[in-house]
Amino acid sequence: MYDRCPYKFKLLVLQGRKDLVQPPSAALALGTSVHKALQEIFLLSPPDRTEQRLLELLKASFLREFRGIDRDEMQQMWDRGKKAMRLFVQHEDMEADALFLEEILFVNLPDFTVSGKLDRGHRDPDGKHHIVDYKTGKQLPDQMQLQIYSILGSDHLSVDELRVSYLYVEREGNDRWITYEVGESEIEAAIESVTDQVARISADKNYPALTGPLCDWCQCLPVCDAGKTYLANTPSESDLAFD
Repeated sequence: MYDRCPYKFKLLVLQGRKDLVQPPSAALALGTSVHKALQEIFLLSPPDRTEQRLLELLKASFLREFRGIDRDEMQQMWDRGKKAMRLFVQHEDMEADALFLEEILFVNLPDFTVSGKLDRGHRDPDGKHHIVDYKTGKQLPDQMQLQIYSILGSDHLSVDELRVSYLYVEREGNDRWITYEVGESEIEAAIESVTDQVARISADKNYPALTGPLCDWCQCLPVCDAGKTYLANTPSESDLAFD
């Protein structure tokens, strides 16, 4: 978040402005429901990890997460969720032995603590440990997030080689997985990169707002003069006339 907009980072992370936290959205509810269903399915014995059972788990999570959300949006997300779960059963190893699921981990470094939640960890057929992060939607890989997963996973599993992957559950074909091979040198580089980022944040005295098209959807816009100015001086589609 800091790299995308230091001002937003200041408001939401450093100041903890609860008045600016976005209300539950359909997209967020979909992501939460998918993660919960995939967590619960791998708690079952392999013979019970069927498509029908996975859809039942997804439905139960939907009923919890989608309270108060527009019914039409809920239906759209339900259709996406069903398709994603069916693709998961078709393409993924439903007998994988999970080492951990939705695990919150902490690693103490010299001047700060790294923490995060890892969706799943398992061992691949070649014996290498594998950290998997489930993704709904079209989010691009986040390099800092991958580095933090590498640090947390290697420490938790006590290994200096592992794989870290994004699994895009709504995609079909070869681009479902984006996988990185991580060794000792990559882990050391990750620690150095995260340390540098913490130093940059600590040294920042201004936390400037970085404006752009996403300002229009930012929950911090009501208190962001830079974002308001940017949008006021940016023509909307209705302002553009074409012959």
